[in-house]
This record gives sequence, C-alpha cells and structure tokens, in this order.
Amino acid sequence: MSKLLSVLFSLRLIPHICVFYTSAHKDLLIYERDRWLQSHGLTKRGCRGLLLLLNSYREYRSLFYFRTKATWLSFFAKPQNNLEFYSESNQIGRGLIIWHGFSTVINVESMGEDCEIWQNVTIGKSSTDNLPNRPHIGNRVKVTANSVVIGNIVIADDVTIAAGAVAVKNIPDEGAIIVSQPSRIIAR
Repeated sequence: MSKLLSVLFSLRLIPHICVFYTSAHKDLLIYERDRWLQSHGLTKRGCRGLLLLLNSYREYRSLFYFRTKATWLSFFAKPQNNLEFYSESNQIGRGLIIWHGFSTVINVESMGEDCEIWQNVTIGKSSTDNLPNRPHIGNRVKVTANSVVIGNIVIADDVTIAAGAVAVKNIPDEGAIIVSQPSRIIAR
C-alpha cells in the first residue's frame, strides 16, 4: 500500500520531469541535481534521484523553479517558504546548494559556482537606492546560518562566512573564515 501511495504521490511531479528534460538549461539542471544528491549522501541517480529531490527538499524545488522560471509548477509541489531570489539565474553560478533555506534572501550581482547557503541568510543591497550595491561572491563560498552579506563588496573564492557574521567589506583572502565578535555580557 505504501509503495502505491508513493507512486501516486510522485505522479504530481510528472510536469517537473518534463520541464527538466526539455529545458534549455538541462546541463545546469543535471549538474545541480547530481551535486544535491551527492551532498546529501543519496545514492539514487537519474530520474529517480530527481524525483527524490523534488519530493523531499523544498529548497531544491525553489532552486529548480528559479532556474527553469517554471513557477507554475508550484501548483503541484510547494517551494520553500520565505526563500527569495532577486537575481537573474545567470548571475548565480551552477551547483548552488541551500541548506534549510527558510527566511533567506539571495540578491547578488554575481555568485560563483558550488556555493552553499544556510537558513536565515540575507545577501543583498545595503540600501534601497538604485546604485549598484549588491555583492559579488566567488566560487565555493559558504554563507552559514543567520549571516548577512550586504553592499557592493567582493567575497573571494573558498570563503566561509560563519554563523551570525555580518560582511559589509571586501573579503579578498581566499579561504578566509569570517566570524562575528565573541559574545560578551553587557549587563547583569
């Protein structure tokens, strides 16, 4: 009975599979599918792996809708709540992984390949004016939980922005780890 329910539940994803295999960005979608499967330790490949990701990970669905511009698919399977993309798909390099993407905003001038973003992250403008003040983020950058990256800044390759850190200045050192100040008691 549970196998039958699983098959019936997966039928709602047939439009997703059609979009996946007919997309002009098929190579990008295949790369991201395989990267998500590998990073989550999942062994299924091909169409079965795609079904697993679409069924199990709202963050993946959100990224899939963003890449394909097929937001109408959200009628069949909801994306992650409060995960917002304000950049164009070609401004974000392939291989983006979003871990628990709730309450996350991604608004970059450019982002390199194989980046990772956690929950409650804000990446974007430092003000509401029309100046070009969005970040340029390198390859393999990790922006972890509760972090903020704002303004017209450049983040080098392989940088990790640790939980709760605020990046408002250029980070030119490859491999740097950015942390906020240590906690301290200010009143008793």
